Amino acid sequence: MVKQFDVIKVNNPDEAKSELYVVVSNDYVNSNSPYIWTYPVFQRDRIYLTDIELVTKQYNYYGVIDCGIIGHIDLNKKAIKVLDKLQPRIQNKLMESIQAHIETI
Repeated sequence: MVKQFDVIKVNNPDEAKSELYVVVSNDYVNSNSPYIWTYPVFQRDRIYLTDIELVTKQYNYYGVIDCGIIGHIDLNKKAIKVLDKLQPRIQNKLMESIQAHIETI
């Protein structure tokens, strides 16, 4: 089962390359639904306020997580592979970003 803060690769047969995402939906949702909520990972430097540097436990991947774009993946339609997991400090930054986006002002 995919877990919150996993870095995943989505293999899309319609496109030439695979895409990286960070799973942001919690483990309860992930285990009870075919849909997972994700942030995309882009292979570039930080340029937007919503960008968070990608740092994984095994340090195998680089880029930025764009917290301004939330999407979903239907696990019944897409093949995914779990590659790594975010470092705890990056997990905290992601949670702070999510809370900031949903905070009532």
